[in-house]
Amino acid sequence: MTSLAAPHARTRRRRRGFGCLLAILLAVAALGLLELGLRLFVGPVLGHVAEARDLYVLSGDGYALRPDARTTLTLAGRACEVRIDGLGLRGDPLPPPGDAPRILVLGDSMVFGLGLEQKETIPSQLGEVMLAHGVRAAVANGGVPGYGTSDVAAAAARLVPRIGPRLVVACVYLGNDFEDDVPLGHGIVAGHLLSRPRADAARDSWHAWLVMHVLTAQVVERLTARWVPEWSAARGILRRAEPVESTAFAGWPPPNCRVEGLCFDADPAPRFVDDALARLAGSFADLKASCAGTSLLVVVIPCWRHLLRPVWEDSLRTAGLDPAQHRFGAIQERVARVAAEAGVEFVDLTAGLASSPELLSLFLLPHDGHFSPAGARRVAELLLDPVLARFGR
Repeated sequence: MTSLAAPHARTRRRRRGFGCLLAILLAVAALGLLELGLRLFVGPVLGHVAEARDLYVLSGDGYALRPDARTTLTLAGRACEVRIDGLGLRGDPLPPPGDAPRILVLGDSMVFGLGLEQKETIPSQLGEVMLAHGVRAAVANGGVPGYGTSDVAAAAARLVPRIGPRLVVACVYLGNDFEDDVPLGHGIVAGHLLSRPRADAARDSWHAWLVMHVLTAQVVERLTARWVPEWSAARGILRRAEPVESTAFAGWPPPNCRVEGLCFDADPAPRFVDDALARLAGSFADLKASCAGTSLLVVVIPCWRHLLRPVWEDSLRTAGLDPAQHRFGAIQERVARVAAEAGVEFVDLTAGLASSPELLSLFLLPHDGHFSPAGARRVAELLLDPVLARFGR
């Protein structure tokens, strides 16, 4: 009896083993088909984060757009083509130097035109309004998402000798440039640009590696971030990077109180504001050195929350800040003072944007500061007179 039962037991074990192996193979095949389907028909599941993969390269102590990169970036439901030329500028290659004088516009995603097609960006529309007034110029888009004023100064040092512009327009965005100036450094992991503390944390995480490489894992990440956020890869990276970032931002308000740079209107100015203005002064000095022999114009682009006092006050309260301890327009005055002390020409767009009759139409989203095509057009129109003045018009 025992001799007959043993073969049957071995057969059952083999069948169970085969069944388990088959189930594993079928699961792997199903996941493979799901991954293939996502790549063919859906694309990046994490939106702009995944779309921006391989868009950046490290450059010196900072980063730049990867020359000759091609991608599509989406904001507010607008999927816009992005082409980077051989110099790391958004758009088609510049015409030969003798064809038209060149203008280099530097800044962050506001200049880059996140959510805009190339022809809708501030530099492109500036070229159009100049041409409509009889001045032809090749306007280069040197905007890079995430740049602060120190990054803009470094970009000027890198690009001015190669482009030979007649005018450099350096934009300062009050929404987050001072926060971006805090020296955390950068790293690139699986083609994704991160602050150095977050890049270091991501390199040590198999969970983050999966999310960065596998679209199926991105689907799981989206669901996890929504329903069980403490298990998400992004939360894990932030948790591991938090000690380094907290040290870098010592003395600053907590992140939820830094909404669109409103904390820089604190009056009197706390230490972190003075430190930010000192870094800004250093950026202006570096810009002047890089633009020696080239006309330089510094332009302040306000956050939409800086445009109307009632909105500004409501935003401060929402962020947990007391309007009575802040002064409307304080940061614009402080930046103007730093510019004057540095000896750089300065234009503040706050009043011009605030006087626009259809103010909300200037922005892609009511809670986001990025310009719509109409907003970029308005900025270009406000820049027209100071730019033409440098062309003797």
